[in-house]
Amino acid sequence: MNEKSNVSVYNIVVIQNPLENSTINFIAPIIVNNDNNKIAQAILNEKNHPNFGITESIKSFKKNE
Repeated sequence: MNEKSNVSVYNIVVIQNPLENSTINFIAPIIVNNDNNKIAQAILNEKNHPNFGITESIKSFKKNE
């Protein structure tokens, strides 16, 4: 992979009911190289990304109306 690679980044979501209780894993995104159809999971250092965690609740990102 290089800086010109066509990649997609996905986060793992665990769906709950109600939807606001669902959680997202921002620390370990799935990376897909669309040019060669390879996939990997990147494990990010939580110390370098203190605003994100393994189980972030969707409701923590929802604006109060």
